[in-house]
Amino acid sequence: MSILKKPVDFESLESELEDALKTDELYKVQNDAKLRAMEQRVPTYDHFRGMVLTAHLKPLDRSELQRKAQVSWNRACNDGAPKFEAPPPSREVASKGDSSGGISSELLAAWKSLADSPAKFELLVRHKDSLRDKYFKVEVPSDFLRDALKVCFDVCGKGATVPEVVGVLEAFAECGRFSLSLAMIPASERPCVKHLFEKLLDAVDNRPDMSRVNRLVVLYCITQKKDQF
Repeated sequence: MSILKKPVDFESLESELEDALKTDELYKVQNDAKLRAMEQRVPTYDHFRGMVLTAHLKPLDRSELQRKAQVSWNRACNDGAPKFEAPPPSREVASKGDSSGGISSELLAAWKSLADSPAKFELLVRHKDSLRDKYFKVEVPSDFLRDALKVCFDVCGKGATVPEVVGVLEAFAECGRFSLSLAMIPASERPCVKHLFEKLLDAVDNRPDMSRVNRLVVLYCITQKKDQF
């Protein structure tokens, strides 16, 4: 039978339409939550994620709270009720989580143990090729990114060459959730980022490096650029 001659399943079409409307509404609500989180400058990604995932929830009114208060919440404690325990996480999942978290923690611990900017910058240069794939594939912490940018500002032109600083900045730009972590840097500390790129633009003296710096200007949301040689 031709598909054009088959009877139309209106119930199925109605169900698909309702699902599409619900999905569209959820997208709008979560997108609004993302914008609110950015405006409020939530301190961590967990706060940001929590606001987005719970954006569709609505508070209970007084009548619902009264009805809920009459219900026993912990039914497992009732006499004769079967008790259930959640199964332990699989070894594969546990090993993956412990591995990635442990590796990034080692780098952050080494970072905190260093006192001056030159030593910290040397650590960044030594590990820059592994920042994305080994340490921060999922997310680069906003506070670590902020401190690293301050270190780059301190050493730029004072023992660190333009290619070295640019290489570190490029490595951070490829890390997980870089744009979000950059946006979460407090407004009071953003001038340091701008001054860093002003230093780089003033120090660059060849076309290849200048092209790389101008590309980073866009990635780091800096408006100023330098004309081509």
